[in-house]
Amino acid sequence: ASSGQSSASFDELVKAEYIGVQRPKTGDTARRPGEHPNKLRMLMYNDGCCGDTELLKLHTYGLVGHELAVHLDFDSLILRPMDDLFDVMLGKQKDDKVVESLSIAKLPQSKPVDFSRPIDAAFTRDYNSVKSPSPKSPVGYQGGFLIVRPSLTVLERYRKILQRGEFSLNPRKGWGNKHGGFYGDATFQGIVPYYYEDV
Repeated sequence: ASSGQSSASFDELVKAEYIGVQRPKTGDTARRPGEHPNKLRMLMYNDGCCGDTELLKLHTYGLVGHELAVHLDFDSLILRPMDDLFDVMLGKQKDDKVVESLSIAKLPQSKPVDFSRPIDAAFTRDYNSVKSPSPKSPVGYQGGFLIVRPSLTVLERYRKILQRGEFSLNPRKGWGNKHGGFYGDATFQGIVPYYYEDV
């Protein structure tokens, strides 16, 4: 569709009362990242399930008209309300029992959560995507679910990371030399843990 026009599927979602924003055709957020070196760009083309289009998920950070924004792939299923998680992320929990009731995984790569500080993102790790499982193996984030506090500053930081090409290729160690070696490591599943754990 040309600029200003929306696709039929987008129109159907709006009619079903979803709030949607299409990626702009022009402007800073429309540009494909100019990764360096070009080999990374070619690697991204078919990395993971959807190649470099996985990076479109980063535009969840651009939904600044909302306190929180949820990226959810269409093949995901939410079985319970996430209100308690939203309240904790926004610092609006009514009592400490809400915090205690949240299911925080105690897996090898989990870190303690400091609920006294603002929580900028909630995600799940994708242990099934690790090529050589071990307690020390790098683990990506599951690419179909992410809750964030929208921020154009964070979106711009991702853009800069992509432009600098901070992905180690030879050997393939991933973002920041340690977030790689798993399914989708060159795109969303690898760059998000790099941002939250090392940037």
